[in-house]
Amino acid sequence: MVFLKNCEVKYVKDSLGEEQRGIFANEFIAKGEKIWTCKCADLDLEFTRDQLFDIIRKHPKLEYFVRSFSYMLDDDLYALPQTYLEGKNNDECAYFNHSCSPNIGYVDDAFADNIVAIRDILPNEELVCHYGLLETESSLIYGLECKCGSPECTGVMSFDFYRDPEFVEKYYDYATPYLKKKANEMREKWYSTSCYVKRMPNEYNDDLDEWDKTLYSLKPIKKGELVATFLLDEINESTHYLRQNSSNPNCLLVGRDVYANQDIPAETELTLYYHGILL
Repeated sequence: MVFLKNCEVKYVKDSLGEEQRGIFANEFIAKGEKIWTCKCADLDLEFTRDQLFDIIRKHPKLEYFVRSFSYMLDDDLYALPQTYLEGKNNDECAYFNHSCSPNIGYVDDAFADNIVAIRDILPNEELVCHYGLLETESSLIYGLECKCGSPECTGVMSFDFYRDPEFVEKYYDYATPYLKKKANEMREKWYSTSCYVKRMPNEYNDDLDEWDKTLYSLKPIKKGELVATFLLDEINESTHYLRQNSSNPNCLLVGRDVYANQDIPAETELTLYYHGILL
């Protein structure tokens, strides 16, 4: 990592705990100035959500590290330092803490490897980002209790900020490419916060980027619950993440809306019989 401004890592035990650290400015930083750039993503490994949970099951002592230092690159695609088995970070960028009133944001490239000041930052002020610009509901830190103390503090983090038009209007330019994609996607397809997009193994390709995507339940869904809506004119598999199941679908299409036609447990694929459309 390269700090482009004079900054340093300090312990923040008084606010976050004994071993917690944060990054602080040692000089005045003007709004729009680039603060940090790195290529640590080039050193990180990519995993699906299931693969990260497999790591936790095999190495329970690494649970805090995996949950805290993995971050989302795309739907069901997470980066984790290649030194994870040692419980060791590749870079100091992992010490940017969250605030519901951030003073830094992501810009420029495909992996958000650059950070700029959202507003003027004073010397000795902690540099804080909004994790909602990086993570969605399937984040491994879903339910994180926020202790930022900001008047805008949400308390518990649900990571559905990209669905909030006011939040998007305010912070869109500072979101990672993944979160920008998710915000844009809300104009084309909608699905409940009880769902998430999951990658399914592709027998023809080992590359996670090429795996198929499908809609899964993130938490239990009750029969009759609205789970998705088609917002485009076309209603088919290519315009949503709902796959075809003609024999035993667990969802029903009514107009453009998709409802659960039975109780659906967590971590279950949501499917439709598209020729069974009720108009």
